Amino acid sequence: MEHVVVWDSEAVREFEELKNVKERKSVHIVVSFLAQTTTLPMPHAKKLKDEPGLFELRPRSGKSYVRPIYRQTKGGFAILAVSIKPDKADFPKALENARARFAHHDD
Repeated sequence: MEHVVVWDSEAVREFEELKNVKERKSVHIVVSFLAQTTTLPMPHAKKLKDEPGLFELRPRSGKSYVRPIYRQTKGGFAILAVSIKPDKADFPKALENARARFAHHDD
């Protein structure tokens, strides 16, 4: 059974800033994995410590620097934010964005 994966409109904008084709493709692949399951295991996803209900996708089994942050919803999953910097310097900002967008995707 396939689940619906929706993207927050701001997360789409964040993802569009990612110009590396290989990394973009790896995100699409791991999102398709997410759509096919109710629980995506490591190394493809990881629950964020001290962040109830938030998870990170780990493209290329964690070898990618890109980290989409998502939550489970009644209808499937919602990608809330995307960290795209190679040094992960923007992960704290992406996490802050995900927290702010969390309640908008609880259908």
